[in-house]
Amino acid sequence: MNPVSVEISLYPLVPNYTELIDSFILSFQSIPEVKVVVNGMSTQIFGDLGVIWPHLQHQIELIHQQVQASFVIKVIKGNHPPDAVPTYLNFS
Repeated sequence: MNPVSVEISLYPLVPNYTELIDSFILSFQSIPEVKVVVNGMSTQIFGDLGVIWPHLQHQIELIHQQVQASFVIKVIKGNHPPDAVPTYLNFS
């Protein structure tokens, strides 16, 4: 297993973008081995690289077939969900 944490932001370059973003996020929530955390700035995905990356590639291809869009993606080795942040750094 190769656990990773992925933070991704999708910016469709079209006026009506929310449905496209919602379907993108929901596509990851349908994968049982993947944990998805959504906030107002980005979506965070946690799981095995071998599961996440092929799905991510497929979703990027689907979106680019429909519209112009920009993706900002950060990938880090290991599982780093928000609930793993030390309490002294949790300012919410």
